[in-house]
Amino acid sequence: MFKGRAHLKTSGFSGNYAHLNKNKYVDLSILSVFKATVVVGMQRGGSIAANWKPFIHKLGMGLSATAFLEIDNQNLILSPEFKDLDGTEKGVVSYWYGMAFAKLIVDAELKVPWLEHVDEKWKSGKLILSGASKERGDLAGMDRGGGWHVVEAKGRSHSCTSKLVKDAKQQASNVKMIENQIPETRSVVAVSLGKQPISIIFTDPPSNEDVEGEIWKVSREDFFEKYYRNIIEYLKSQEHERVNLGGKGIFVCARLFPREETRWGRAKIGLLQNIFLNPQTALHAVEGLPEGDSKIGSDGIVIFDTVWDSERDEIIL
Repeated sequence: MFKGRAHLKTSGFSGNYAHLNKNKYVDLSILSVFKATVVVGMQRGGSIAANWKPFIHKLGMGLSATAFLEIDNQNLILSPEFKDLDGTEKGVVSYWYGMAFAKLIVDAELKVPWLEHVDEKWKSGKLILSGASKERGDLAGMDRGGGWHVVEAKGRSHSCTSKLVKDAKQQASNVKMIENQIPETRSVVAVSLGKQPISIIFTDPPSNEDVEGEIWKVSREDFFEKYYRNIIEYLKSQEHERVNLGGKGIFVCARLFPREETRWGRAKIGLLQNIFLNPQTALHAVEGLPEGDSKIGSDGIVIFDTVWDSERDEIIL
């Protein structure tokens, strides 16, 4: 799919990340927003082996992303039809846009391929919280070097107010440590969907030393197991195959939707074979994957249409 540009305003980063502080345009594809929505959404609602409904719902939210985003004069914008939704519908869609854009931005800017819902891990018993804070970041992330990151994501159908961003900064900065490590960053991604092009504030507030804050305890093994669990369960439940995707690796793939007659009927979802066999290999398995690819994610998850090159015996992406 074609890419459209969004405006990214980055501030507050220091040290190794200080070079990020600038205003610029970033190119994002509608397909990448769909994929980010599905990947982040797969972590919600428990195991899909026991209950398919949450997974189908997240696919629907991903399709909503394709329905209400369009490219106009190279700009990524909300389509005019979005205004016809009622307030509740706008709130739900905006929430998922916030999550999807957060995943895309921290991946591209901080090199953080893996981003997980904190509350979901806490409910499952895989995350232990200690501290006095009642507010925390939405997401915990890990970069390619194994460093931890905290992200608070916000999406609004009009503009993100200064108070909203200030409160989000407080939530992110409340996290003091993750698994005995000080987070590399505690950032906020606030998406103003009503602007043309879509505008994204990306900021890393300083830690508030006057607040006791929280300490998160989560093992890397549990982190990767949870991140990939539902896609592995989905692939195992479907008729799947191992394919070479554009010479970029061997992926285990299955049909994304059950009906070929739909617009997305030929679409496939897949995962790097090494991660499919053992999620704990993810840190090393993703080495060498292309950056900024709207189809192959830096986390090893892929969504693509099927065009086969018989001479090269591989899928063309």
